[in-house]
Amino acid sequence: MTYKLNNQVQIDIYVFNTTGKILKNDTTSCILELFDENTSINLRTNMDFSENSFNRTIAASLLKREGIYEYSVFCNTSTAGGARTG
Repeated sequence: MTYKLNNQVQIDIYVFNTTGKILKNDTTSCILELFDENTSINLRTNMDFSENSFNRTIAASLLKREGIYEYSVFCNTSTAGGARTG
């Protein structure tokens, strides 16, 4: 993830099932994890939902140092789950 130091970052993701139908928060929940340059978890939080996307604002106070911040997003329904890392 590329960001400008000392600025908050908005993350938005869209979750689809295998037929391409967008999944909403009535059937699905997502968790965001943000890791610092030492691979320590900096943030672990449930994502909000609005306008067909799961989203979360990462506070500027968590993005104070230059470097690579990795993330993981885990989304689950009652019957399936998926993840994305970057």
